[in-house]
Amino acid sequence: MAGMAPLLLALSLTQILGWSTTFYIPATLGEAAMADTGLSRPAVFGGVSIMFMVGGLCAPTMGRLVDRNGARSVMMAGSVIAATALAGMAFAQGLASWVASWVMIGVMMPMALANTAFVAVAQAALARGIPPRRPMAVMTLATGMAISAAFPLGAKLQDALGWRGACLAFAAINLFICLPLHASVPRGVPIARESAQGPDPGRVAPGHAARVMLLLALAFALHGFCTVALELHLLTLLAAARVSPALALSLAAASGPIRVAARLVDMALARRMNAMASGLSAMALMPPGIVALIIGGPTAATVFLVLWSVSLGITSIARAALPLDLFGAAGYGARLGRLTMPVHVGQGIGPMVFAALLDRFGAGAVMGLSLAFSCAAFAALLATTRFIRRA
Repeated sequence: MAGMAPLLLALSLTQILGWSTTFYIPATLGEAAMADTGLSRPAVFGGVSIMFMVGGLCAPTMGRLVDRNGARSVMMAGSVIAATALAGMAFAQGLASWVASWVMIGVMMPMALANTAFVAVAQAALARGIPPRRPMAVMTLATGMAISAAFPLGAKLQDALGWRGACLAFAAINLFICLPLHASVPRGVPIARESAQGPDPGRVAPGHAARVMLLLALAFALHGFCTVALELHLLTLLAAARVSPALALSLAAASGPIRVAARLVDMALARRMNAMASGLSAMALMPPGIVALIIGGPTAATVFLVLWSVSLGITSIARAALPLDLFGAAGYGARLGRLTMPVHVGQGIGPMVFAALLDRFGAGAVMGLSLAFSCAAFAALLATTRFIRRA
């Protein structure tokens, strides 16, 4: 792990800055953008849905590129695309230019955020004979801290430069900080074939790969649908659960540190618990957490917040680690991309579905759908485990 410190530090910084300057724009600059452009709230916040859906559709292609060429060049191109999109956003005048910027950010997402960074870490770890899961977990700590950086960064830049100037500053951050850091990533050896020792005998046989991937995609797509939608509507749902505004804000602020703590624990247990067991444990926490939210009240809502945050924190590691654990290094980028596609599409659709349910049927319908989907997600991952054992 010590030899990977420079790489992990560089990628952790690019993840914090990358998420802070894209995903959180509606939350940090949205009000000013709405007032200036006349765009509606659904249009402004719909940018995040576009980002996830476009990113999900592009993820398999980007994964194949990373398998062939390594992560470095793809991540560098992603930084350039992010800077271009953010510069365009700074001059947006209406819906068309706003949407175009978010489409470009969506293309960038699987190139410079999350997926390709995971592959870069896996390439470096395998080259050094290090199990990749622990360094992957170290890097996910950065995404947990992005929310802590995004709001003060956005507020300070908006106060100093206005929202359009802040977008230009975000473009400069991606071009002059993230791009050089991505250029410092070792070229590495593309993960396109198994090591000379051959595949681990415990891995999934090729004949069963399609069904296992389908079950994994179903599990993580259902889980992702709920978690991101719950995050964007968190304060509304806590209010419906009879939580005071002050406590709701405190609970929301505590979610980031809880996710980071959960990832630290998962990293510490990596040698004793494989990625599948970790993922099952994390998904098992979601249904009782949502039941607590349905019960309502300050204590039950706190229980929900803790269980939901832990589940969200750990499943992101499990989703990245499972394709490598189950299928080996060959084609890891492409498999991670295929697994990401339905997950990101679900994450993009979820907030819109929850918003419609809130308006039409109220918070109870959202909580009920979340409970059903979280149970189905756990059942799909459990079915994956049982199928692998039988096969």
